[in-house]
Amino acid sequence: MTEIETKLAALQHQIATYSQSAKNLLGAPLNRPDVKVSLKVWPILEGESTCKIEISIQAMTPVHSVHTTVAVHSPLVALPNSHVLQNLGDSVELYSEIYVEPSHTVLSDLEISVMVVYLCSDMISGAINTSTT
Repeated sequence: MTEIETKLAALQHQIATYSQSAKNLLGAPLNRPDVKVSLKVWPILEGESTCKIEISIQAMTPVHSVHTTVAVHSPLVALPNSHVLQNLGDSVELYSEIYVEPSHTVLSDLEISVMVVYLCSDMISGAINTSTT
């Protein structure tokens, strides 16, 4: 294996490890069974320089807004930086793809924060924040 192939294999292992820990953290925010947040990190494909991160949010309770932010520490780059949906009604299913370019660092430098603001009648009753570093 070349040096680049060795580094790529190590990075893919880090992605797999990170994906599992992120799923454990994001699976059930604040133990609310009516709001489910899941995250999947795809391995880097041969010939590609970015990996794909999928964020999925399902809420059975009325939701006011969903805001996902990916904070990336240099030299990682992620687009889009945030994804916001407003006035979602009685239920929501948000699917967001984020592409990250790993460069001279590990994915443990990546922080993903998901905030779900949900409604009880016409009042905002709380917010869920989950993040991982």
